[in-house]
Amino acid sequence: LGGRYAVSNTVSLNAALIFGESEYEESIRAEDIQMVRLGASYSPNDYFRLDAIYYLRDVDGNVANYTNDEFRVTASLRY
Repeated sequence: LGGRYAVSNTVSLNAALIFGESEYEESIRAEDIQMVRLGASYSPNDYFRLDAIYYLRDVDGNVANYTNDEFRVTASLRY
């Protein structure tokens, strides 16, 4: 489930909630996965775009449990 909101012609915000489940063949391993994604985009023209995205992953499994934070910044240039 996600959405995007245009604050202006150059700035947009986006967010998503993700729920999933993984089961592995020939293994007792199983995981419930929850993820939150929050991001912002800045595109002042048709040639440049800057994105900043924050991910929070929470994995609850019968073999391993962990939480992972990730922050990504990307820039793209088109000619």
